[in-house]
Amino acid sequence: MKGITNGIGLPVCVILVFIFLAYPTLLTAGERTIVDGIVNTSKDASGSILAVKLNLVIEGGEVFNIVLDETGKKLGIEMNGEWVEVIGDVYNQSGDIWIEVKSYKKF
Repeated sequence: MKGITNGIGLPVCVILVFIFLAYPTLLTAGERTIVDGIVNTSKDASGSILAVKLNLVIEGGEVFNIVLDETGKKLGIEMNGEWVEVIGDVYNQSGDIWIEVKSYKKF
């Protein structure tokens, strides 16, 4: 019987180690962050929220996708088109930046 270092075991281990080293944000929990920008809410024809994004005014114009939980939807409804400060947990998922909103206020 072959050991883990023979056959396919070693290449799989090398690939897994590379993934964990190259993409550390996939392994970490959200980091509490304060950001400000313009809220952009997308709705379907019936008025249901499809997406909420926070377009940063500074820092390279990054876009944060808002997690559509209760607070994220409330932000999209109340502050569409407004410049706001958001406090939340930031995650990087498949190259997209997501923020789970904990609180917000008009800037």
